[in-house]
Amino acid sequence: MKRLGRNVAATRMRELNVALRPLRIVSQILGLNIQGKWGRAYTLWVFLVVGGLLYGSFVFLLSGKAETLTNIDSLILWAQAAANAILVAVILVTCLVQPHRFLFPIQDMRRVDVVLRWLETPLKTPPRGLIAISVSSAFRYLGARITNAWLRRRQLVQISMSLAFPVVLGYRDLFKMFQFSSVLILVHCLCYGYAVSSTMVIDCLFVDYLAVITDRFSELNRVLKAFVEHRKPPVGLGLVFVAADSDRGTLGKENARIVANVEKLRLAHHDLCEISKKVNGSFGVQLLAITAISLVMVTGQLYEAYHFILLEQNPAEIAVQKVMWFTFYVGRLSYVSYACSRASNEASRTAVIIYEIPLHQASSLLSTQIQHFCLQMSQESLNFNACGFFTIDRRLLSAIVGVVSTYLVILIQMDRKTVCS
Repeated sequence: MKRLGRNVAATRMRELNVALRPLRIVSQILGLNIQGKWGRAYTLWVFLVVGGLLYGSFVFLLSGKAETLTNIDSLILWAQAAANAILVAVILVTCLVQPHRFLFPIQDMRRVDVVLRWLETPLKTPPRGLIAISVSSAFRYLGARITNAWLRRRQLVQISMSLAFPVVLGYRDLFKMFQFSSVLILVHCLCYGYAVSSTMVIDCLFVDYLAVITDRFSELNRVLKAFVEHRKPPVGLGLVFVAADSDRGTLGKENARIVANVEKLRLAHHDLCEISKKVNGSFGVQLLAITAISLVMVTGQLYEAYHFILLEQNPAEIAVQKVMWFTFYVGRLSYVSYACSRASNEASRTAVIIYEIPLHQASSLLSTQIQHFCLQMSQESLNFNACGFFTIDRRLLSAIVGVVSTYLVILIQMDRKTVCS
């Protein structure tokens, strides 16, 4: 049975690897997630090419050909260029030093899937002497149903968005490039396109990894929920009534199987938490940089929108473009924050299910195992953070709204004092 579970888990790991392949291929084209000597050489070549594009973008901004209406508009363009340069440099240098950093820990997840898939096999026909079914049958029959088909479709949509967003956000620059046939504008567009696409790919990789982990947490919780709901009086957790003394050995085996199942689920939950922490650590620096840049850019875009409201003669296209950039940065923060919050909530829901188990109906061994599970849950809280500076969840959005509002009010007050003087 264990060998069958391992074979099924290996098959699922191959399916997961195939499901993660589309976005991984795109990241490798961008110079990310490439291992080996030639992989590092290609990443270094991409780094040098992007460095040349960044230099050309700065030359374009210094030439004064960029369309700016106010000094604030010019400042935001320079801030965007500097932020893109910093973020791209951080990502590519990380891939040069640690090429495997943004890869999903497939082997670690395999251990979890071995447990979850092994619990999926239906229980054999109960012995004749049993007048009630042990709760272990709920484990065996209602085991995890893991599928990765949805992930491939999701990644294809994410790839389409990663390619479409640079075109949508830079449509004015693209129009000017075709209108004036300027090489500097082309270099500027390529630089922005690579920066937006690479950061979106990093965000999507992180969110997809969390989605895979959340799916396992959800199936684990469903199995535990079935463990609780399928007990029927007078049948308790690990309690089986027998009609003959000859079946007491079967009773002991069933109770031992229940305790072993609970222990395996406890260890699977611990492994999932460790995988989550490993993924969070791999993307911590990028999450910190992306969040900080998004905070600055959202504040700048709103402050510039305030100036657009004051000035009556402004092209509507520029205002639309600023709104799209604002939506882009807010959308990225919301997308990542929601994924982190969903994974944390699903991991925490396990504790709620465990506390529903009545220990007075359980055997001594099962009661001890459940107490260990509860102790583990109290000590192992899953939270995602950006290098330990702040926690990433839905509350981060409300905190960002407060910070942006505060700085926006300060900037507007300073601007009014400048106008009055």
